[in-house]
Amino acid sequence: MTTSTQFFRLGAGVRQSFLQSADHLVDLYGAADIGFQSQSAEVITVQGGSPTLKVSASGFSLAAGPGLRLWVRDQIAVGYAARFRLTYLSGPIGSLMSPPNASITDGSSTQIGFDGTFQVLGVF
Repeated sequence: MTTSTQFFRLGAGVRQSFLQSADHLVDLYGAADIGFQSQSAEVITVQGGSPTLKVSASGFSLAAGPGLRLWVRDQIAVGYAARFRLTYLSGPIGSLMSPPNASITDGSSTQIGFDGTFQVLGVF
C-alpha cells in the first residue's frame, strides 16, 4: 500500500536581542513564531489500489525559545534557535494518524515538543 503525505507551514516570527558581546559579534536572542499549518494525505480506500481519498487537517503552530547568533559580516549573521513548540490541528482523523488512513471522522491533535532551526539573517 502506498500513501502520500504533505506538510505545509507558513508563519511569521520575531527575534529580539537580549545580550550582546562587547565586540558585537555574538547575540543571545529570544525567538517567537506563529504560523498556519496544514497536513494532508492521499490514501487508498479499497483493496484494488484505487480510488484514492485526500484527507487534510489544518490549524496553528506557536513556538518560542532562546537563540544564539554569530555575525560573520557587518550585515550577515548565522544562528541557531532552540524552541518549545505547540501545534494544534483539526480535521479528519485519517490525516492525523501515522500512517494516514481513509477515516473521515473529525478529530483534533495537539502536539507539544522541542525543535531547533539554523537561521541566516541578512540586514540590507
